[in-house]
Amino acid sequence: MKKIFISTLILSSLVFTYSNKNINKIDNNVILNNKEALVTSSVTYENFNSVPTSWELYNQCDTNNTKTSINEDYLVISHDKTKGVGNDKYYGSVYNLNVGNTYKDFTFTMTFKMTDWADGARWIGIVYHSKMVGNNLTGYLMNYRTQNGQSAYSYIDKNKGFHDTASSGNIALTDRNLHTLKIKMKGSIATHYMDGKEIVSWDTNEANNSLGSLYDEGGFSLIVNRSTLNIKKINIIPSAEDTTIDSDETLVDTYQAKTNIVNGPTNVAKVNNINDLNNIANSNKLPSNAILNFNKDKNIIDKDGNVIDSASNVIDKYLKHKVIPIFKVEDKESKDALIDFLNNDRKLVDVSALSSKASFIKEIREKYPYSRGILEVNELNSSIKDLYFESNINNCPTILLSEKISNYENINYLHSRMKTVWTNLDSTSENNIHNVIFSGTYGIVSDDFNKIYNKLESYKVDNNETILTRSPYNIAHRGLPKSYNENSISGVKEAISKGATHLELDVYLTKDRHLMVSHDNDLSRTTNAPKNTLIEGSTFDEVRQYDLDLFTPTEKVPDLYEIFDILKEDNKGTILVCELKTQNSDAITVIKNALDNDYPTLKDRLVFISFYRNQCKEAHARASEIPCADLNTLNSGNFIENLERMGKYGNVIDTPYGNKLLNEKYLRDRGIVGWYWTMDNEASIDDAINNGFTGMTNNKADYFGTKVQYITLDEFTELPDFKANDEIDINLVKYNGEITKSKGNIETICINDGKTYLSIKYKANGIIRYSYLIEAKIKEKEEKPIVDDNKNKGCSGSIITTSIILSSVSLIGLLVLLLNKKVRNLNK
Repeated sequence: MKKIFISTLILSSLVFTYSNKNINKIDNNVILNNKEALVTSSVTYENFNSVPTSWELYNQCDTNNTKTSINEDYLVISHDKTKGVGNDKYYGSVYNLNVGNTYKDFTFTMTFKMTDWADGARWIGIVYHSKMVGNNLTGYLMNYRTQNGQSAYSYIDKNKGFHDTASSGNIALTDRNLHTLKIKMKGSIATHYMDGKEIVSWDTNEANNSLGSLYDEGGFSLIVNRSTLNIKKINIIPSAEDTTIDSDETLVDTYQAKTNIVNGPTNVAKVNNINDLNNIANSNKLPSNAILNFNKDKNIIDKDGNVIDSASNVIDKYLKHKVIPIFKVEDKESKDALIDFLNNDRKLVDVSALSSKASFIKEIREKYPYSRGILEVNELNSSIKDLYFESNINNCPTILLSEKISNYENINYLHSRMKTVWTNLDSTSENNIHNVIFSGTYGIVSDDFNKIYNKLESYKVDNNETILTRSPYNIAHRGLPKSYNENSISGVKEAISKGATHLELDVYLTKDRHLMVSHDNDLSRTTNAPKNTLIEGSTFDEVRQYDLDLFTPTEKVPDLYEIFDILKEDNKGTILVCELKTQNSDAITVIKNALDNDYPTLKDRLVFISFYRNQCKEAHARASEIPCADLNTLNSGNFIENLERMGKYGNVIDTPYGNKLLNEKYLRDRGIVGWYWTMDNEASIDDAINNGFTGMTNNKADYFGTKVQYITLDEFTELPDFKANDEIDINLVKYNGEITKSKGNIETICINDGKTYLSIKYKANGIIRYSYLIEAKIKEKEEKPIVDDNKNKGCSGSIITTSIILSSVSLIGLLVLLLNKKVRNLNK
């Protein structure tokens, strides 16, 4: 009777889905073999604040070296990575899950991340249809190694023997990011998945002889081997017909084009109708993102407003967690429905909102910070500068420009100020795709993503040389710190003259609210001040007592206004990357007031950066028209939490020198331009250029300045009959302004409004480049000299000429007298 009562109690407690509910601990040996305890309702464990009471640490595992803890809302299970154990201890920590319950058909899903492994061969395992034979745990097993993705479909016998049949080359877990493991069981067929990718499907009858019978039902156990498992969520459904999505909380694994172009544009598909969705679902080369028209009923509609399917079904049936959804909303009802959908229906961490109404983007990101924001612009109603300010104020990091306004100048203007530009393609002809790729755009939006991939993957070079689509930015870190005083007037001026596109300088706020430019708060390293002379404990006059003395000649510590005065006179448009080294947020207000009142022309030539996240938050609140970048280390393991932070604080990313995978697969495909610090020498600068990095903070801006930034053409006396592949003379223009002659080959020819434009293939600094479209211009004809008809016709001509000369001499004399008088007055 006691057994029946306990079984009935368990069944009644599981008639609804619950999250981390405490249930009574049940004797594992009794219930796992009791067929009356079959589960008919789903169970979910998430938002952990303790180990669920329905879980038990198996007493025959390595209990001495097992630890559990709660980190935020993760359940963390650690098996000491230094303690190796054998199969007698099941190789590590073992938890029996949802004790006292058995399943026939099921879908088991776990969202998790791996950390702190002894080596890449360490693994986790899910035992399913588990049973106790005597005191020993038996059952089928999915185990998965962290580094090479080696995964086994196997089983554990009554003698604790592990029987592995492994497959390699699967998704690695070493990125420390969230992943989703799934097992589906139907009859005797078990199918294993990782991040939506099928690993194996096998007939568990293969294990019958060793196990003694078919295990047509059982429980679940979890094994952690010499590593740490961080569990975000576990969901168990008593059916193989899984109608839930397991991957909302994980990142989409975007397709990467096979091309010699580094950091080329991401490929975004417009969904106009059901055929477009079918093309996505059936393609091997998927777009990174898909734009979906979202309506007030949470449906996806075609371009004519007809319903295609519900948003959830489109995500599940067509995108399948392999394409990032971009939901486009253009009216208030749809915007409100999207906010509700993201907060209550599908809590996607990999999602964007798109609108032509900037205020919609702002509201969506405030209420659902994981979402990126894309502002669609088809016409420039005023200026590119006004668009820049509007996008900043409304927290729109990415701007989708129509092709007619997505030219090199506009793209470069926005990219250089930490925005991202995507281009809405008009035509998918090969030449047009080529021209848009090499405009420098960060994303191409089109009706035919397959044509975009065909073109991107056509750029192949036999010796695997790099092809660049845009010139990187030369960000002078502290000026020229290898040869001039850091953050000095002389270093700033020299960095600009040597080709810096940006200056990265640091500021602190004095007691009397002066902004001093210095890397350190303590002046003793860079000046002749004694130790512990702190800027933020001094007045302006006290700071100016000391001299920068790392190099001669010595000079005073500048204030920010002196830097602004240099920039006002700089006609190259150099941008100031202002690092808020101070934690005093009043510095932001002081800078904004100076820009508003004294230096309004510099307002779009300053961006903030900071390690202090509160400063990023305050910058967005106090000076929302100026972007701010978070300087902390970004990697795949903390990427999701950074996505949320970007939405909350409106910041972008400027992170330590990274890698090509992070730059392209994570940042670029999500509409984020990668800015990196700090390249200290020539080799690291060259490496970063070859990896296609866009923003490069470096200590050798003078070396960077010797690189080719772009090309120009000389004017023609008359336009030749241009043909593709023709050789043509070009001018290589370096960052420092030097020009050298070279040769290139015509790639495309474009005629627009009677003007001829060329894209030219050339090589510079060992890298293959294609220019954006350059106009081939005809020299303006010189005006013919005026013919004097009176010449040699008597004296009248001479009289007129002499009169003009005398008049000119008199005028010059008068000007000289006036000038001398003005000089004398100035010298008084």
